[in-house]
Amino acid sequence: MDYIELSLQIDEFDFYSIVEQKGSKLTKSIYPNGIEWFHGEMKNLRIGTNGTRLKIKGSLNKFLNGHNLRNIGIKEVEQSIRIFEREFGVSFQLAEVLKLELGVNVLLNYPPVVYNKVLGEHPRLFRYEASSGLYYFPNAKRKNQHKLLRFYDKANEARKVAKIHFKNPKLLRYEMMLSAKEIEILAKRKLTAYDLFDPQIYCLIVDKAISEFQKIEILHLPRFKPPESLKDFNNLLRCKGVESVGSKTLSDMIREWQTRKIFSSTIACRCRDTLRKANAFFKSNTLNDSEDLGIELSTKLLDELDALKS
Repeated sequence: MDYIELSLQIDEFDFYSIVEQKGSKLTKSIYPNGIEWFHGEMKNLRIGTNGTRLKIKGSLNKFLNGHNLRNIGIKEVEQSIRIFEREFGVSFQLAEVLKLELGVNVLLNYPPVVYNKVLGEHPRLFRYEASSGLYYFPNAKRKNQHKLLRFYDKANEARKVAKIHFKNPKLLRYEMMLSAKEIEILAKRKLTAYDLFDPQIYCLIVDKAISEFQKIEILHLPRFKPPESLKDFNNLLRCKGVESVGSKTLSDMIREWQTRKIFSSTIACRCRDTLRKANAFFKSNTLNDSEDLGIELSTKLLDELDALKS
């Protein structure tokens, strides 16, 4: 569990005074119905109140640790809720869960963007690949709608957003977002803050994240080890050319051009050497079955999700 949105209503209670005492700089908004809301921040969380209602939204991981580069479990969720109760002096037992996100970080063998190509279609969600990550949306329009699943480069995001430099760049993050309606469908009722650290409910949410991932088609494509230098990239382009035309065809073409005096013996020899090196590079840099990207991603991601339940 990471990102959550909570709403707590207590009539004849003054949340505004408590929030103001915390030293949070508040901004006022007036909604069309005339109700005034005051918004501020508390340890990486956004808070809002109209006096008798309090809303909290944000990452529990960032609230506790300042970042979400490591995974947190049910104990940290309860710890966060208990801190809220101490900070505001009220029970959060009846605080309604409006939205939640379950996310895990997975350490892989290659940069996360490499794995996008093995994540195929979902039977009821629409796949959309962007520079910020790979998304699965409830419908094809994508605009102004809830994202259900997301895969992205966590180390890169941490550098850009939080200015945190993570020493290992091969960290992929998988997130499942659930709206209030989706939460109610899953749990067959509305959830409150205390439900989030109830073992049965918590495991239900984790199992939902596992189930949604397992519905994605995992593709097994011809694959190369990601190039680590410009030289590797140039060799990879040569390999793709050999793969496209065919090694035997290219060898025959070199022989023909030499016979027709288009190539000198020296140039023909260099061409054969280039072809030989391209074939050797192709063979040494093609991933074998034990390095299957789809199998690696599935195994490691499911292990991390299962670990949340322990």
